[in-house]
Amino acid sequence: MARKKPTVSLQAAITGHLRHVQAAHSPNTYNDYANTHRKFLEFIGEERPIRSITTADVEEFMILMREGDLPANPLTHQARPGDKRRPKTLANIHTGLSALWAWALERELVDANIVRQVARPKVNLEPIRPLTPEQVAALFKACRESRPWHNKPMVANARVTFERDRAILAVLLETGVRVSELCSLRYRDVTFHRVGGMLHVDLGKGNKSRDVPFQRICATYLSDWLLLRPDIEPADYLFTSSHQSRLPMTRGSVQQLVKKLGKKVGVDASPHDLRTTAACLMVKNGISAWELQRIMGHADVKTTMRYVRAAQMDLEDVMRRVSPLENLRLR
Repeated sequence: MARKKPTVSLQAAITGHLRHVQAAHSPNTYNDYANTHRKFLEFIGEERPIRSITTADVEEFMILMREGDLPANPLTHQARPGDKRRPKTLANIHTGLSALWAWALERELVDANIVRQVARPKVNLEPIRPLTPEQVAALFKACRESRPWHNKPMVANARVTFERDRAILAVLLETGVRVSELCSLRYRDVTFHRVGGMLHVDLGKGNKSRDVPFQRICATYLSDWLLLRPDIEPADYLFTSSHQSRLPMTRGSVQQLVKKLGKKVGVDASPHDLRTTAACLMVKNGISAWELQRIMGHADVKTTMRYVRAAQMDLEDVMRRVSPLENLRLR
């Protein structure tokens, strides 16, 4: 007698899948999948059996995600009419649904992974454009200085978060960690030694840990920040909302911080721009692709090679300007 296939609701399947993801994957993966599943649940309905959902349902949902406006900004609560989801975001939504169906198929809750029958949105990789040395210097300067009025020059002031902000920029640029990894760092993850130190990135992207070294200047900026927190405990977060708080910085707050610092000095910057800049500068300074892959925490060396190629293209542009023979006008 054939075993009767189980019938469960979409809500129950999502609950089970997220329990699996929470046990096997990083918190960021869990949050991304949970966000995707919540949107899909609102579209389909909680009580509908997952086995009854069709390819057409998934296609309609993906169209809605592509054509619909972005929800209000969670930080400012301002609506974003006309702003659409980026191709990378749509591809991640597709990946999240496919992971749900793959999990359900293993448990015979569905008959096939119908999401794989829906074309995954193509992601056109944007060109890598690292910040210039002048832009990086301007961002560090903005940690201590600001403009009292938009038409006035920058002046030094006693910003209460100066040491923290400078240390955040230093860690992002020196180690190339992702913003989510930076926010997860705890005091116990930092080791200092005579000429620098080491960051232990615990369970970064892909649920993998790695150790990333840093040198003297970064160590100095980190030490200046930690001097303001004499009572810090090993389990405390490395970067908090203030030196008197134990609440960690969030991805959104770090993104807003870098954006705000950049706005002061006319630099359009994000934490990912600093990660990109770090990778390109390391390549220019002689790091190998294998070494860069380990530091950046890339699962696929193809991702690493994008930074290598971007840095090499920049060097080619420099060589066109500084070529000894060309500038001697030899014929």
